[in-house]
Amino acid sequence: MQGIVSEELWSECNYYLAEQRTKLKRVAKPAVHLFSGVTYCHCGQKRYVPSDTRKYTCQTCRNKIPLDDLEACWKEVDL
Repeated sequence: MQGIVSEELWSECNYYLAEQRTKLKRVAKPAVHLFSGVTYCHCGQKRYVPSDTRKYTCQTCRNKIPLDDLEACWKEVDL
């Protein structure tokens, strides 16, 4: 049984695909919000700020803290 494309073309395409995968490197964006990934929810999960809101949000239980409130607490505790 013969394939749709030749074995040589198949190997060449797979070579190019493998090359592209090795060159693809995901670059992590730096945290924009001071407490992202540092504050924890009562359920034990880290809180992050989704792009569509200005609140630190737990991805598990969806509890939220407004950015301004958390940062105000930090300023009050300033050592």
